[in-house]
Amino acid sequence: MSKIALTPNASGSGTFTIAAPNSDTDRSLTLPDGAGTLDRLERTGNVLQVVNSVLLNDTSTTSTSYTSTGLSVTLTPSSTSSKVYLTLQGGGGSIASGSSLKLTFYRDATDIAPNHNLISNVYSSADTHFVNHSIALLDSPSTTSAVTYTVYMKTNTGTINFCWSDKGNPVLTAMEIAG
Repeated sequence: MSKIALTPNASGSGTFTIAAPNSDTDRSLTLPDGAGTLDRLERTGNVLQVVNSVLLNDTSTTSTSYTSTGLSVTLTPSSTSSKVYLTLQGGGGSIASGSSLKLTFYRDATDIAPNHNLISNVYSSADTHFVNHSIALLDSPSTTSAVTYTVYMKTNTGTINFCWSDKGNPVLTAMEIAG
């Protein structure tokens, strides 16, 4: 039978208390068979949750103002100090001659990258082109209420396609990072 030993730190003056929760259910805590320190999930930098969404439908616009692509994720941060790391991967866009595709992230109704123009591709030929999206942003929502992140797009002229589904579907991922 294994033994349990609690060893005090000789230089510490505080009291370490192990308290049982107020529960009517029996619980077990199994420690790993190895030396080391147990990590706390809320330690700064740890990933607390991950959510993602894939856009399956072709989406296009001729708008010169930001308009929703329809690609969004919702998460509820566990702390007001948490950060949310957003990534957009894949997809593609057919861009008309002289057109420029620009993307941004919205948190609910707020553009959280208003001056970044996260992607800008201009083509002068008459052909359409496939553009693979890859952007990332770190947000500080400062809330424990549910937030929705959405990818928005616009063009300078002509028609652009954010999702060209036969070339690959875009994926939006949001990761809550402990702050």
